[in-house]
Amino acid sequence: RIVGDNTDGVGLCRDICHNLQHALQGKRILLLGAGGAARGVILPLLAEQPACLTIANRTASKAEQLAQQFQHYGQLGASSYEALAGQQFDVIINATSASLSDALPPLPGGCFAPGSLAYDMMYGKGLTPFLLFAQQQGSAQLADGLGMLVEQAAEAFCIWRGVRPMVAHSCVTVARLARATAPMKPKSRHSISARRVVGVSLAARSLSSDCMLSTSSLNAAATSRRRASAKASLVKR
Repeated sequence: RIVGDNTDGVGLCRDICHNLQHALQGKRILLLGAGGAARGVILPLLAEQPACLTIANRTASKAEQLAQQFQHYGQLGASSYEALAGQQFDVIINATSASLSDALPPLPGGCFAPGSLAYDMMYGKGLTPFLLFAQQQGSAQLADGLGMLVEQAAEAFCIWRGVRPMVAHSCVTVARLARATAPMKPKSRHSISARRVVGVSLAARSLSSDCMLSTSSLNAAATSRRRASAKASLVKR
């Protein structure tokens, strides 16, 4: 039997709800893009019971197809970017590849509701073009995809090893604070990819170290229980 898992959506929701402490239940969520990155996070987002989840894409028909595929799992809609004019959302997630080329999705102004969260799945040194735009539009909270990277790795490790790393939140917080003031000037897809590889490597090292400690603790606890059980048996005899 073959079992497949996509941990991106779980990682995204854990980062938003746990690390950023921004609840998704009852919120109006806008998901930009209708490619694989967007597809992989739809079900976990709907599981958080938002008021509605709208998928927007340059080619509206692709957004509509994606919405139809998941329509039985929650309140789901589709839109072109132009049709978003005049609407507001509590959470806007950029799942497009625009930030890879230092570009901005054609999102109309005025879509960010008061107290809104702007989330870009891409990450780098400083704010992406999407997050800069969100900041200018008055979004109350900005976040890139570094937390999603760490949390999806933690979820994947848990699936394979049965142990969830305990320091994921701390890793994300420290990394975001360290990069908070550094401007992002991506030169090419290659430079972005290089940073992503480094980010994955650092996240993996942190998670691996933590999981080894967690595994050692579990093994020590199991050994202690076995010894206690053996002593109890001797006492009974």
